[in-house]
Amino acid sequence: MTTATSLCTTDDSESCVFCKTKHNRTRPSFCLCKHCSIPLCFDCIKQHHDDILQNLTLLSHQYNQSKQLIQIKQNMILDQTAKAIEYVNDHFDTYIIELRQTQKNIIEDLQTSKQQAQEYVLKINSDLQTISLDIQALTKESIAQTCKMINLSAQIEKIDQQLNTYEVIRTDNLFKTKPTFSIAFDCISIPKEASDTSVIEINIDCETESKDEPTAINTLDIPQQSLSIQELSINHVQENDDITDVDDDSSVFDDDDDDSTDRDLKNGIMITSCTVNRMASDGQNILYTSYNEEESDIIAYSLVNNKDGSEDMYIEWKQSRIDDMIWCNSIQRFICATKNGIYTVEYINGRYNIFRVVRGNYSYIRVGANTTNIFLHYTIAGEETDEIATYGLNFDMVNVFDVRSQKYFCSSSSFCVTDNSLASICTRIQHNRRVFKMNLFDLNMKELKWMRLGECDDMIEIRSDENELFFIATGRRKLHIISFHRKMQTIELEDDGDCIAILNNRRIAITKGRRDIELISY
Repeated sequence: MTTATSLCTTDDSESCVFCKTKHNRTRPSFCLCKHCSIPLCFDCIKQHHDDILQNLTLLSHQYNQSKQLIQIKQNMILDQTAKAIEYVNDHFDTYIIELRQTQKNIIEDLQTSKQQAQEYVLKINSDLQTISLDIQALTKESIAQTCKMINLSAQIEKIDQQLNTYEVIRTDNLFKTKPTFSIAFDCISIPKEASDTSVIEINIDCETESKDEPTAINTLDIPQQSLSIQELSINHVQENDDITDVDDDSSVFDDDDDDSTDRDLKNGIMITSCTVNRMASDGQNILYTSYNEEESDIIAYSLVNNKDGSEDMYIEWKQSRIDDMIWCNSIQRFICATKNGIYTVEYINGRYNIFRVVRGNYSYIRVGANTTNIFLHYTIAGEETDEIATYGLNFDMVNVFDVRSQKYFCSSSSFCVTDNSLASICTRIQHNRRVFKMNLFDLNMKELKWMRLGECDDMIEIRSDENELFFIATGRRKLHIISFHRKMQTIELEDDGDCIAILNNRRIAITKGRRDIELISY
């Protein structure tokens, strides 16, 4: 409540303040508001008193609303947590029941296979017993029946062949998954600026590995005219190196399917701000990494159709060196493979969003992806491993294949994945030169076909497009384009190439540790 005191004088200096400021009139003050220290007339002090009481009432009401909101949020925490626990319990109860039923079905199938196998062996044993009786009959007769003996010998050889080729065929698809589920309680804040987008400029490791310091995006000075695309002409040839491979004893591409055709190929050159060691394309432009031995490596985003001559936007790469890089259209991000883990990179309006999604300690790592899964080929440092791991699009592991026994995969130096197959490139030294083959597997790592292609350098890369055409950069001035049905073309490049990026509109980019990237339409 307002406390007021009477004034002894009523000159102009002690006139009512509210009358002057609010009503444009002059009245002598009646009293002084003790808390506000302003002189007011009788009407104004009464209104002032009523306003304060009203504000106090509103304040009390606001406080009560906040108390009620606290209680609502406390109830929400308890209720939502209980619902989440109930949901997880129900999910796992159902999942366990399904797993138990699956386990039961598998065991029943195994028992059925066992019974069928035993019946098969017993039948062979019965046939062998019949032959035994025939042999005993010959012995009793003491008569040499040459034709019958030859016939019995042939029957025994047939039984031996059946037994020698009768082996177990194991199909192992007992994949393990690690379900995840979580809830979090936090404040949802909406930036006042740039409210039309939820992207915030960051360059971080989501598991906090790099230094905690802001990363600035820099530009490199480069003459504008060097960024233009220059039209060139190219000669392309059809060839298939005839290299003898004594170990090639599995099925190859059918020669009847060979259907090499000439195409109208156009070639161009784009110039980047830095040398390109690994690269990938989102279809429109190119993200690449440039190795630096004295300082940090960098990643840069380069515009293919750079009409205004703008420089590549780059940042320092604070993580371990990128050994492989692809674009995953299903998650709309680049995926970078390093020996310390797998990172996703998102580039939006000059901003890089970097997150580590898989931890690792690899001595060798490559990455591939199709529309449903992400694949890693790796060996773990200090361990005798050689594995293909399959991940979902949220980077939960789905399956692991041990490929040490795959003689056509264990020496793989690059691979790529389509929705129907996995293609790898294997290299080795033969007659003092490095040669390579392309091998095709289904997505369960069953070998389908292979194809000898010729000589290459140490660095070699294979990529595929949405039409399941395979592109192989040999490290030299040759680019191979191969379809699943062995429609092959070898293109003579302007310069050596060992890394490839697939662009939209049937275009590819290829280079090798240079600033110039060769663009080819196919």
